Amino acid sequence: MILIKKLFSRYIPIGLKRYLVSTSTEKPLIYLSGIQPSGRLHLGNYLGAIKPLVGIQTSSNVASLMLLMADLHALTTVRCPQSLLRNMQHLWTTLVACGINPILDKGENASGKTVIFQQSSIVGHTELTWILACRCSHQVRILLPF
Repeated sequence: MILIKKLFSRYIPIGLKRYLVSTSTEKPLIYLSGIQPSGRLHLGNYLGAIKPLVGIQTSSNVASLMLLMADLHALTTVRCPQSLLRNMQHLWTTLVACGINPILDKGENASGKTVIFQQSSIVGHTELTWILACRCSHQVRILLPF
């Protein structure tokens, strides 16, 4: 969090700065996580990512959980478009089968607090990557991957 404040303090809106600086636990949390659909999911995926996400989803202080299907990241390993589509369908069904409760309706009857979306459906991800690559390429190179 401190690193984000240092690198991008000029670009963070004031309202978001106040939210990041505040240490109050009363605010509902919003989680963003991503899973790369590069192949079949296995026990390591379940224990390392899916099971904790189900726990986060059921937590009372979590407002929403946004799950990103990182299809653009999968392009580095999956070359065939049909294979990528099949992997994304398997990922969706596996997430639902493991207990992820996605929002399926925008109306008043909406249940759940998890949004599952494709990375490629949000154009801003690609634009932000380009901007960050042009503006902060040196800082990004020296960061440790987490």
